[in-house]
Amino acid sequence: MKKMVIVIVLIAASVLWAAPARGQGAQNFVGIWAVDYERTMEEAKKSPKYNAKEAAAMGEMMKRLMATMKVEFTTREMIYHRGGKTNAIPYTVKSNDGSKTILSCKAPRRDFEVVVTIREGGLMNFKSSGSDDMDYYIWKRGK
Repeated sequence: MKKMVIVIVLIAASVLWAAPARGQGAQNFVGIWAVDYERTMEEAKKSPKYNAKEAAAMGEMMKRLMATMKVEFTTREMIYHRGGKTNAIPYTVKSNDGSKTILSCKAPRRDFEVVVTIREGGLMNFKSSGSDDMDYYIWKRGK
């Protein structure tokens, strides 16, 4: 009986230790994401900045550029990779409802919020209050 109690206590302790930090919630966006080029280009057509003529002229260049981009979410940082360069931004979870998570981010020049949304098919999109540059990017699980 004493051994069983010790085992139960050890299991409970390991579950609590491995759980996300308080307030973090379920983080189904944690991992590495790559740009889904086709879906991103479809989504980009919704942008007021979209120019069909420019998109056609820059298609292959944009495809190559997007192929070098990845975003990685750990439980504490958002890490943007492009080519050989990385930029890590710490965050805390402000709210999480399962499919949408709001992150409070700390950057050297300013703080901002990022809204991460898990979309149908396990795809992801995020929007930042600091920039609208990537609002229309659609991300898929990457390596």
